[in-house]
Amino acid sequence: MSERIGIAILCYYDLPSVKAGVASVDAHYKGDALKCIMDNSENDEVGEWARTVKGWEYHRFPYNVGCARSRNWFLARCAREGIQHILVQDQDVVWEGDAAAAMLDVFGQYPSDTGCVTWQLAVTTMGSHTWDKTGKLTPSETPGMCCMYSVPALLAGDDAGLKGWCPRYFVYRFDTDVCFALWSKGYWTRVVTHGQGLVRHEHPHRGQKRLLELGTHRAHSLRVFAERSKRYGWPTL
Repeated sequence: MSERIGIAILCYYDLPSVKAGVASVDAHYKGDALKCIMDNSENDEVGEWARTVKGWEYHRFPYNVGCARSRNWFLARCAREGIQHILVQDQDVVWEGDAAAAMLDVFGQYPSDTGCVTWQLAVTTMGSHTWDKTGKLTPSETPGMCCMYSVPALLAGDDAGLKGWCPRYFVYRFDTDVCFALWSKGYWTRVVTHGQGLVRHEHPHRGQKRLLELGTHRAHSLRVFAERSKRYGWPTL
């Protein structure tokens, strides 16, 4: 086990946003972290800059592997180091304060049944949720714009279909799916109930809109989600 956390920014082009996200993390998080820029771009625009950034690893996938497989790569990378918590965010998320510390605080308060920590910003702008005084969400899911996860919770259980992110997803419903997988194993998704100004989401969905076949990807993801919901008895959204 390690006291370090993992912090990853997943990008698909848009170098200015990547630079802003990296700078905001470096400005506000002073703890020990394995920090990584994960790149799904098909050119080297981000890579030329990212390889020079002190304190960050850079990993460019051989092709655009999407949102789920990239997260699984980072999960495996951190698990090998004994890291217990990973934070993965979109390239256009900017920190205004120590977002990681606030999320770790939630895990510290409710260590036994928290699988994922998110922000009220995510669930109020992209869904219809309620939460109790502990931050426990109903339904127990969140968009994945900036979330921290328990590595042991992600890897828990004997069912491989409930470990990490289902690799059948590309850009849609992968985030809800992993939260419901955690919920199936007894782990809740919680919101940070204080410090709501600690993150900004500058351009929601702009990365997805760069994909030429977004409609096809969304339709496929909805079919996968319907199959898995039926198999595992997940709540209705």
